[in-house]
Amino acid sequence: PTQQPSIRSASFCSAGVAAKEAIMAKEASMDAGEKCSFLLKKCCKVIDTFDHKKTTVDAFMQDSPALKDKKLTDVDLKFIHQVFYGCMRYQKFLKLFVTSFMYKCPATALRAEQTLYMVLSYLLFFRLEELGVAEFREFLACGHGTYTALLALMQYALSVEELEKWVKVEWCKHYDVDYIEKDIIGKLQSFADELRPVVEEVEYKATGTIKTSGDTPGGPIKSEKKLTEFKPFNITAPRPRLIPEPEVISREIKAQPVPQSVHKNNLAKVEQDKKAKLEAEKARVTSKYTPEDHFSFETAARRKHEEELEALKQKVEAERMAECTFQPKK
Repeated sequence: PTQQPSIRSASFCSAGVAAKEAIMAKEASMDAGEKCSFLLKKCCKVIDTFDHKKTTVDAFMQDSPALKDKKLTDVDLKFIHQVFYGCMRYQKFLKLFVTSFMYKCPATALRAEQTLYMVLSYLLFFRLEELGVAEFREFLACGHGTYTALLALMQYALSVEELEKWVKVEWCKHYDVDYIEKDIIGKLQSFADELRPVVEEVEYKATGTIKTSGDTPGGPIKSEKKLTEFKPFNITAPRPRLIPEPEVISREIKAQPVPQSVHKNNLAKVEQDKKAKLEAEKARVTSKYTPEDHFSFETAARRKHEEELEALKQKVEAERMAECTFQPKK
């Protein structure tokens, strides 16, 4: 009984060692493209599963199920941590860029790959100097993502004219103008010559041909393939139609003569006619009423008001004095 735990622990240890060896052998069997595709998928999964309303960035990095994979080495974990932290730090910047890219190229950009565009944009704008063009090329050529969309993304990011037209104004609402022009656009343009072969490689995988662009990456594209030249058909040219000469329009202006009725009347005559009409109307109204029809107030003339009033006063005073029985002594 005392030897069984040791046997079990030994078997567990041997199984763990075998598992580690199998994982290391599988990692060794991964080429650079598979490794980059594996890291991009992990970065996208970490960003997609993060919810800032439920947890913080640091706590999520410790508890994320995507980072529990035993295939991830310390270097891989550090890379995923750096990408995740950077995407969260520059979230506004990257979202504005990806959104403008989706609006500019709706036919090639896929909504399902928005997180991938965000990760690649972060590496392109902020970590290209540390990562290096060769390593960035491995991420583009790993096969994770549609090549036509990645080609459009690179051409859009390397075109100063398109950035100024679609997204620079929105960037400047959140960041300083000098920072956008020098540290973002200007710094990326310094890698334009080194990135041109990378863009051509992605273009070959997307279209099957390599096109030569102008001096500016993402500029007008000219194909090396000879294009079809259109030639007009040998058709008899129609005769020109005879256009009749326009009719001559006379520009002479003739005024109508003044009517004679204007001279038959004047202002004095009009005023005289108005006064005559007014007097005639007054006479007509006066003739309708006789002097007997006029109202006369006859109430005051019916009786002698003052005399009768005085007589009534004396009568009332006499009646009052009759009630007095006091006689003075003589």
